[in-house]
Amino acid sequence: MYDNSTPIGGQFSNTRSNLVRVTKSNPCPHCGKPDWCYSIGELSVCNRDQPPATGWETTSKSDQDGHVFYAPVQEKKAIRPPVFATGNIQTATARHLLGCDGLILVTVAKRILNSNIGTETKTTG
Repeated sequence: MYDNSTPIGGQFSNTRSNLVRVTKSNPCPHCGKPDWCYSIGELSVCNRDQPPATGWETTSKSDQDGHVFYAPVQEKKAIRPPVFATGNIQTATARHLLGCDGLILVTVAKRILNSNIGTETKTTG
């Protein structure tokens, strides 16, 4: 990973574009060569059109010469699997709408039956 805030191999990044050229001490992560390739922030470009190194992926962007930008692989969050109840579990919830006098005007009850297979809603009032 390149750090543009410090010199790399004696070279400072270009403040206008944050372009950092590869060097012998910091070669291209994709082709391993010490010249011709560069990085901008976390993105890197291999001018020898080598495939991305391990831990890098191809982006949809390219530079003015048509060389694609590579980016570090972003860890994607796993999709949480659905949770299903097991057995014959029944859960009931109820909500009450109260009148000005504090008496219940409407009751809405919801029951979840048998492992989320079916739901039943009942309104009274």
